[in-house]
Formats: sequence, structure tokens, C-alpha cells
Amino acid sequence: KALYLAFLHLEFFDRETKDLDLGSIKSLWQKIRPILYAEDLSFWALFSQDELVGAVVGAPHRIGAELDSLKNSLSALFKENNLKVKIKIGYLRLAKGRRLLKELFFILSRELKTSSLEIAHFKDSDVASLLKPAATKPEISATFLESLDQDIEEKNRDLLSLVKDLNLEHLKAKETFFQIIASLANALEARDPYSEGHSERVSNYALKVAEKLGWRDEEKEKLRRAALLHDLGKIGIPDSILHKKEGLSQEEYNFIKKHEIIGVKILQPLKGLNEILPWIMYHHERWDGLGYPHGLIGNNIPLASQIISICDVFDALTTGRDYKKAFSQDYSIGELIKDKGARFNPQLVDVFLEIIST
Repeated sequence: KALYLAFLHLEFFDRETKDLDLGSIKSLWQKIRPILYAEDLSFWALFSQDELVGAVVGAPHRIGAELDSLKNSLSALFKENNLKVKIKIGYLRLAKGRRLLKELFFILSRELKTSSLEIAHFKDSDVASLLKPAATKPEISATFLESLDQDIEEKNRDLLSLVKDLNLEHLKAKETFFQIIASLANALEARDPYSEGHSERVSNYALKVAEKLGWRDEEKEKLRRAALLHDLGKIGIPDSILHKKEGLSQEEYNFIKKHEIIGVKILQPLKGLNEILPWIMYHHERWDGLGYPHGLIGNNIPLASQIISICDVFDALTTGRDYKKAFSQDYSIGELIKDKGARFNPQLVDVFLEIIST
């Protein structure tokens, strides 16, 4: 089998992915990876967001077919994800004892970008011509693998450092956005001294349930955010309805039932929160299917929404309101037990009761 140096250029990749959040980009690369390592593609190294270089081991008469198959698979993936990315691949058979490999990486990659071919086969004559300006440079005395490893380490080290910095900045920005939204939720609760701190308490209860269920830290953080923001939509409900001491009319009750949808509409522009929007939307669904807004039943309701629902009701029962005094913990526990299998997932009620009894 012959050893080939292959280059892959994803034209327009930067442009097509610039508005994606980090999670989506990570997911995309996780789908690209198995395609790159299919067949006999031995490794790939990332030089920039849209350039990869790899060593390809395969029989000479199959290399073109393998790379064509690679291109078609990547094209299908990008099309499936609605990304208009143009794929170019260049390859060169590496002659034994080939030197100046570092120059080859960059010179051939540059040639591929300007080539009109989708799959470009570089030959020894092309290499000789392209390397002429570099002929006076000292030759690299290291072996092929040593040179290759060194170059990859250097480039990937720079790339990882850059990604780390970008990730930190991105996380800071995301956290700032979240803090702004959380402040809105706190401002909402501050309008009503009886409900102040409600979302924080619901969040604390929910995290204890998640801990008991063995959730990972990443999922617990999402749950914390969903619980903190679950009533955000009430910012669009007039005080005259929110704080009404008498019973609500059907029209007023229907208005209150829109607060989940209002909250989701407020949060939708923040892509980093997309995953938790259903958790917020469905926290008033019921286990028996009689909840709102969509009448979901049983485990069709997201588990996080089920958790928030129990914590939300318990805190509402044990906290005073304009129109009622706080119920005792024993009475509130009795209400949860009474609603097992009707309003709430029976198993989650048991978990919740175990937590608050400790």
C-alpha cells in the first residue's frame, strides 16, 4: 500500500457555521469525524476552521475512489444540515524519503484553494514546480512521521489555545445573557412580596431531585436555569390578574395559562437556552393529560418539566399569597400524595417526599 498526503478544504464552512452555537458546531464535528475515519483514512489534523490535512493509506488504484466517496458522504451531511459548503480534496503520493514536508502542507493547501477541481491529484512534477522558491531553504532532516507529528502538534496547540479563549469568551457572553434574563424573572417576583424567591426555591428543590436521580452536572445546570426561568412569562400578565384576591374568571384563567408561551417567546432568541425551552413550556402539563398548553400525558412530558411541576406546586402550597395563607408542610405533602398518578408522576412524588423528609 502507498502512503498519500491528502488535503481537505471546506469552502464557505466558516460563513455557514458562524451563527451556530458551540453545541451545534460540536455536534456537527462529531458527525464529520466518523466520515473522515472511514475506509483507510489513518488520521486528520485541523489547521483552521475549514482546512484539514491527513495521511491516507490505500492501494494506488483505489485512492481516487476513496476520496470521491469521502467527498460524497460529507456533501450529504452538509446538505442534510442545510449548510452550503463546497468540498475540495487534494492528494499527493508521498515518495520514499520525501523532504520539505512542512512546505508541502501549506503550499499544496494553498493550491487546492485556488484550484477549479473538486478532487485534485498533485503529481511529483507539480511538487517540483511549486517547491522551486523554497529550494534554497535548508532541508528538514527529520523522518516523515517525526516531521508530521511535530507540525500537527504545533498547529493543533495553537488551535486549541484559540478555541479555549473563544470558549471562555462565549461562556462569559452566555452567562451575561442568562443573568440579564434571570434579573427579569427576579424583577417579576419583586412585584409580589408573597412570590419573591419562588423561582430560587423551586430551583433548589429541583436540583435535589436531579441529584437523587443521578443526573450529570451539565444536565443539572440546565434544570437549574429552566427552574429559575419557569415563570418568566408572567411578566406579560397584568398585576390585576396575577394578584387578584377573588377567584379568576375563565377568561382571566385562560390568560394566565399563556405565561409559558410568553416565556418561551422571550427566551427563543437566546440560542444557548433552546434545549430548556420545552422544559419551561410544559411545566403545567399533568401526568393524566389534563394539563396545559398541549395536554401531554405521562412520559410524553419532559422529565425536567415533571420535576419543576412538583417543586412549583409544593412551594406554592407552602408559601402565602395575596388570597391565601401558607399551608403546613404536612398538609402540602398530603396534597402531593393525593395527586400521585393524576397530576404528578408517582415515582417522582416519592423521590421528592424522600428529599424533603431528610
